[in-house]
Amino acid sequence: MKSLCLVILVLLTALTHSACRATARKETKAQAATREAGKIEDIGAYTGSFVELMAKGDFATAAEHFDGEMRAGLPPEKLKEVWRTVTARYGAYRKPISAQTGRAAGFDIAVVKCEFEKGEVYVRLTFSSEKQVSGLFFDQA
Repeated sequence: MKSLCLVILVLLTALTHSACRATARKETKAQAATREAGKIEDIGAYTGSFVELMAKGDFATAAEHFDGEMRAGLPPEKLKEVWRTVTARYGAYRKPISAQTGRAAGFDIAVVKCEFEKGEVYVRLTFSSEKQVSGLFFDQA
C-alpha cells in the first residue's frame, strides 16, 4: 500500500511539474511574440495609421498589434465587418481631422477625429501596458 501511495505521489508531482513548465513555455512564447511585433512608440500616430489601413482594406496589418483578447474577439475578418458597418452608416472615409492621447483606468488612449462622407467619427483605441491594442471604439463626433 505504501509503494502504491508513493507511486501515485511521484506521478502527481511529475504531472504538476510538467503542467507548470508548459504554462511557463506559453508565457515565454507570448512575451517573445510581443517583442517580435515591436512596441508602438507613438500611439497617436499609430491610431491614425490604423484608420488609414482600415480605409485601404488592409485589416490583417491593422490587427497586427492587437493583444490576445482583441485577436480572439476581433480577427481581421470581423474587423472588416466592423469597418463596413461604420462606412455604411457614415459613408466613405475621407481624412483624419485631429488626434489626442491620454491615460485613463490604467490604459493609454488615443482618439482620432475622422471625417467621413456623412459626418465626423471619433476612432478610439485603448492600449495595454505592453502597448498592444486592447480596445477599439467608434463614436459619432
